[in-house]
Amino acid sequence: MGLHQNRLDGKGRVSIPAAFRTVLRQRAADGETPALVLRSSHKYKCIEGWAAADYEKMSAKFDTLEDFSNERDDLTLLFFGDATPIVPDKEGRLVLPEMMVRYANLTDAVYFVGTRNTFEIWEPSAHEARLAQARANAINHRLPAMLQ
Repeated sequence: MGLHQNRLDGKGRVSIPAAFRTVLRQRAADGETPALVLRSSHKYKCIEGWAAADYEKMSAKFDTLEDFSNERDDLTLLFFGDATPIVPDKEGRLVLPEMMVRYANLTDAVYFVGTRNTFEIWEPSAHEARLAQARANAINHRLPAMLQ
C-alpha cells in the first residue's frame, strides 16, 4: 500500500521503498532472495512490479486459453513479451530496463504506488492524472457496495 517518491539515477537504478521490500521478503520462499518480475503495464504508461511467486500464480491462468488462439497470442505477448525477472541488490535497488523507462516516460523522480498484490512505478504527473481519473470514475459510477 501507499505512495512513495524515489529518484531514478542516471544508470536507471531506483530503490524499492522499504515497505514494499518487506512485503517482497514475506512473499519469497524461506531463505530465498526476494525476486520480482517487472513488466510494462498493458493498461497504463507505468511499470508493474510483481513478487515472482505471485506472477507465477497469475501466469497459470493462461493455461486455460486455447492454444494458438489469437486471444492467447495477444495476451501472452502483452504479459510475457517484455516481462523481466530481477533480483534487487542488497540495498534494495534495482535497475529498470531502458525499454520500460522509455515506455513509462520516467525521468529522475518516480512514484511507487501500491496496488494490493503488485506495485506500479509511475512518472509523477502521469500518476496524478490517473489518480484524478480514478476519483472521477468512482464519483460518477458510485463505489461498489463492498466499499460503502
